[in-house]
Amino acid sequence: MAGIIRRVNFSDLTLEEALPVLKEVCTDTMMEFPLEYEGLYNIRDMDRGIVQYTQTSGIPAAPEVSEGEEFSLDAPVQGYDKTMTAIKVGVMIGITQEMLDDNKYQDALDRAEQLGRSVREAQKIHAARILNNGFGTNGPDGVPLFSVSHPAPYPGAPASSNRLAADADLSQTSLQDLITVMRNTTDMSGKKVMIRPKSLVVPAELEFLAHELTQSEMKPQASTNNNQTEVNAVNAPRSRYGLQPIVMDYLTDDDAWFLFSDKPDHKIYWHWRKQPALKSWEEEKSEVQVMKISTRYIADYADWRGVAGTTGA
Repeated sequence: MAGIIRRVNFSDLTLEEALPVLKEVCTDTMMEFPLEYEGLYNIRDMDRGIVQYTQTSGIPAAPEVSEGEEFSLDAPVQGYDKTMTAIKVGVMIGITQEMLDDNKYQDALDRAEQLGRSVREAQKIHAARILNNGFGTNGPDGVPLFSVSHPAPYPGAPASSNRLAADADLSQTSLQDLITVMRNTTDMSGKKVMIRPKSLVVPAELEFLAHELTQSEMKPQASTNNNQTEVNAVNAPRSRYGLQPIVMDYLTDDDAWFLFSDKPDHKIYWHWRKQPALKSWEEEKSEVQVMKISTRYIADYADWRGVAGTTGA
């Protein structure tokens, strides 16, 4: 069996009755590392292997009606459908009985800890994948998650955008521009829905700039002889929206950045089919103690509204 921990590799270790201790270490490790997506995504449970979403449009703004004329008849239309399928994630380790009998436990504990770390890393990678794929992989409306031309199902309703018309690096100006893009979000029949941004999501490379842009009380602009009008100007994104910076370490583009609304206003989901679970047993023929961790979940989205992004310049 590949991956078995043997005495020949760790001759100076000792451990007795190890599996309960290993389980506890693994569980504690899973709880140590924060998952950034939990503050951003809508967390749901699911009772089967798939989750399905469907949409129904509203109707446009009511038209004027002249005296004595009949009211026009209108009706919603079918929107876009999305089916999400749970993936399974897991790993296991094996430890020989001789090692448990003869050696001390610290290195075995380290391996149990790595089980917890391994699953947490997978969760972070899969959560970030929604954003990493958001500029090139088409969603339920036939364009990527971040696009300047999301089609509207209602006949005649204009396309809408959640991406800068010209991608730009993070700055005071580009941040304000993307906030305006989000404010102009329309529903499936073309009505504005006035979504407010709550979080600025960035890779590690933009952490400190994001903090300056969202947490400075005054406009984060250097005072120069040619720029006196900017001195002590209010930081509008902070004062109007209270944006909070969030770093996602597994974003793959070091200058892409994103805005998220509050959870009720977007449809980015993390669905749990099975929470991380530990199981241990002994392979009697080989006297190998095995510990396995596994989980099932979905990280995906059903609609583009409530998020906005750019790849950077």
